[in-house]
Amino acid sequence: MRLWTRNDSLAHGGERGPCYRFLAMSPDQCREARAILKWTRRELADAASVPLWAVAQFEDGKDVLPYYEIWMRDALEGVGIGFPFEIENGQVKPAGVTYSPRGKDEVN
Repeated sequence: MRLWTRNDSLAHGGERGPCYRFLAMSPDQCREARAILKWTRRELADAASVPLWAVAQFEDGKDVLPYYEIWMRDALEGVGIGFPFEIENGQVKPAGVTYSPRGKDEVN
């Protein structure tokens, strides 16, 4: 699991400049988030604009292209999923997921 990644892509329809963001979405958190939302892998793939195989591969604990992971996380965060973490003995560990539904008019 990568903890930091550089995102300077304009390729995914956003106007993101160079920045570093914290990444701590584990395969377990991804599955848990989908379960909360009652989303299939296909629904997450469609929401994140990633191939279905990328969702399956990530949830199976295999490496995917870093931007696929970012886009999946962005899609989940966009509907109110949060990915908390904890630090235990100096190690960053995923700590489940949170969910706070967002209304249509709410800014992400």
